[in-house]
Amino acid sequence: MAENRQLGVFWGKDILYFVETVGGNPNRILSVPFTEEAKGSIEGGALSPVGMEIVSLIQNALRQHKVSCSAVNLSLAPKDIIFRSFTIPWMQPSEIKSVIDFEASKYVPFALEELSYSFYPIPFAEGPSRRIRVIFVAIKKMVLENYIKILEQAALVVRVIEPATISLIRALIFKNFMAKDQTVALIEKGDEVGDIIVVDHQLPQFVREFQLRIPLADQEKIDTDALMTRLVNEIRISLSYFNRQEERLQVKNITLLTSLDASDVVKRLGDDLRLPVTPITVESVLRNANFTDISFLKAYGVALTDAVTSLADFNLSESKPKTVKLGLIPSSKPVNYKFVAKVALVCIPFTILISLSSGFLIKRKEAQVMTLTQQLKSSKDISVNRLQEDNEALSKKLDYLKGIRTGSDVASFLALIPTLLPAGVWIESLDVVYPDPLPLEQERLKKEAVSAKKGLAQEEGTKPTLVIQGYAYLENPNEQFRQVNEVLKSFKENKAFSAFFNHIDLETIEARKMDNYPVTFFRLKCQ
Repeated sequence: MAENRQLGVFWGKDILYFVETVGGNPNRILSVPFTEEAKGSIEGGALSPVGMEIVSLIQNALRQHKVSCSAVNLSLAPKDIIFRSFTIPWMQPSEIKSVIDFEASKYVPFALEELSYSFYPIPFAEGPSRRIRVIFVAIKKMVLENYIKILEQAALVVRVIEPATISLIRALIFKNFMAKDQTVALIEKGDEVGDIIVVDHQLPQFVREFQLRIPLADQEKIDTDALMTRLVNEIRISLSYFNRQEERLQVKNITLLTSLDASDVVKRLGDDLRLPVTPITVESVLRNANFTDISFLKAYGVALTDAVTSLADFNLSESKPKTVKLGLIPSSKPVNYKFVAKVALVCIPFTILISLSSGFLIKRKEAQVMTLTQQLKSSKDISVNRLQEDNEALSKKLDYLKGIRTGSDVASFLALIPTLLPAGVWIESLDVVYPDPLPLEQERLKKEAVSAKKGLAQEEGTKPTLVIQGYAYLENPNEQFRQVNEVLKSFKENKAFSAFFNHIDLETIEARKMDNYPVTFFRLKCQ
């Protein structure tokens, strides 16, 4: 039987880190440092001179260490990854992707067409209502393609691509350094930058990279005490922000990823932040490895993709449409044995009492059955008119329930609106109104008798009414009215948008002032 070999690679700032695993255990560990000229090769592409230099370095290193695995899993550094977390209203899984595409455009500084992205929706309760937390990760397609082409030129096939954050979490979970049901802050302290990752139920909820110091030519001038103070302050700011944004999740533990003995750092963090701090080194995860760089854990974690079952899939290499499934976070609570003992002491006397009084309860139930039997005999005298009235009342309730809307196309046409607005036009408000379901159902029943002669019943009354209010601004105020007409024209001529409505009309257009600037107000009605 063939060995289960996997090759993970983490693309660092100026070093490639490789970890080959056999059955989930590290087998070969190596790194490929770049030359000064090769550090900027990504922008030049795989076929540029420096790009081919990296290809040659990779091939020589793999050959020298006798790495035979040709399929790789790629882990990418936070500097290349866009990480966002935001909430949306509760909706059906079929509607989630279009809404996320619409919402993500607010938080991402690039067009979605330029990105390769993945997301994971997590339902949660917020008071009496339900909402969905979306974990969104993305990378620019151009950057991703350059990474892939360089590895392909080195005769490697890229199978999985994911953020290094996910890889790091997977490695720690696989080695039992992180509980699956806790909220933990992972701290990675580098020479110049630091990273904080808040993890809850194996999922990153918050990711932030912060600057620790500016590189100095004279390393003796580094003030270690000031550096530690900067680290503590950055962690405190990050945790305070996260705890305000996510009141339902509170960080209770800190895990410090370090390459050396960090007893002083652990003590300082624990004293200042008043949280338990657990240090983890590369050697404690990769046993007998003569390496101290934390980046090897990211290469190791991405190599474990098949060995660890993750709640979420953040594979950025897949071009096929993402199947949306609502995530479920299991709740795991420890058994309170004292509480169980107290409940048992209370329940035992009740159990004995119930056993002794069972005969009395049975006789009481028999008496109730006889009383109900007598009442049932008298029901034969109920009038036909009374039954008809009850039947009509139930029919009205049933008609109302049938008319209640259970689906909506709102997300589809909302996603189209931003693409139809010309430059200088913005929307102030959107109102979507559906007609009352009961009159609609009654009208449908009236038309049911003639539908056989005229074909299918008309469904115009079930369509929503959309009222759009907004403004237009151009330097030449005379051009603003023309710009509003362009909005109306683009809405009417777009087949995908106009398919939702029978009439699209410009109800109001008027000149106004906004902060002493001349603007044009407009209101469109689509029904």
